[in-house]
Amino acid sequence: MNKRGGEKLLAIWWFFVLIVIGVGIVAGVLIFYNANVDARTLEAQVLSERIFSCIVKDNFFDKEVMNNFDAIYKKCGLNDKLFTGDGVFYFKISLYDGDNLFYEKSSDLKSFETDCAIASEMKKADYFPRCVKSSENVLFYDNNELKSLRLEVLAGSNQFGRRVSLAENDKN
Repeated sequence: MNKRGGEKLLAIWWFFVLIVIGVGIVAGVLIFYNANVDARTLEAQVLSERIFSCIVKDNFFDKEVMNNFDAIYKKCGLNDKLFTGDGVFYFKISLYDGDNLFYEKSSDLKSFETDCAIASEMKKADYFPRCVKSSENVLFYDNNELKSLRLEVLAGSNQFGRRVSLAENDKN
């Protein structure tokens, strides 16, 4: 006997299963690529740690940074174009002797600091930069006198969803 009614009934279910699997794959891909990931705070933390590790060696602040601040970009391997003009990153280095400001210098984008203050006060500030302030005690020789100073680094990022190499020599 040649009965094919069962095969036709199973074919309908087979197409239904294929459609369900296809819809699941399409939905998964759409969810994955439409996810909004904000990594600005993490980028600011990485920048802050990178600057700390670059200008502090064996708990001593590198005096070369004070004498030639622009050399910090090369010394730390940072791409200076990202910190000037329409750049998306910012940092400020401050040295305090007790409560007195001993030294302070920052990258060119001065508006970042006020934008960070505004963003920290507002609950919903989606388009403002995210900043991280880190502090560490360091030693410093000033006129052959050893001083214990507090080093503060304010680092900020306002990069939205594009890949930018923070380092000057990375080609990715």
